[in-house]
Amino acid sequence: MNINFFKKLFLFLFLLSCQQAKKEPTKNAPVDESIDNRKQSLKLIADSLYKRDDYAKAIKYFDTLIELDPHNGELYYKRGYSYDMVYKRPELKEAIADYLKSIELGYEKADCYYNLGLSYMFQNDSTAISYFKKSLEVKPDNPDVVILIGQCKKRLNDKKHQRASNTL
Repeated sequence: MNINFFKKLFLFLFLLSCQQAKKEPTKNAPVDESIDNRKQSLKLIADSLYKRDDYAKAIKYFDTLIELDPHNGELYYKRGYSYDMVYKRPELKEAIADYLKSIELGYEKADCYYNLGLSYMFQNDSTAISYFKKSLEVKPDNPDVVILIGQCKKRLNDKKHQRASNTL
């Protein structure tokens, strides 16, 4: 179903956009109606891939969508999350840059800060704590953030004790 479903979906959306392009433009129709149709089609495919956890393919669609609509915070957020899921590496520069851009555009700040904290969590606990705290400022009722801050603080404390015992 995966490949055939997406082929059929893409074909349907392509044909739909072609039909829209053939229509005579009305006086009130926007000049870039075909671009809007293309964005809608690409967004449907990207969101479908994203929801099906096919993040590697979704990234390609989000890349194109961001080129067409660079002021849409949701696109940066979803591409950043997709990068996180594909590469599963802490401090992934692409994901971090996308989360920061999404915050700049005002999209889902609490979730972006939370995901930034996760990105940094095993790389730099102090930075992770900073982002987790920002997440709590925006959305104070997230108990997971409090637990993660505690885990980061414990690791920092353990490192501090380990350094102290190594100097003795």
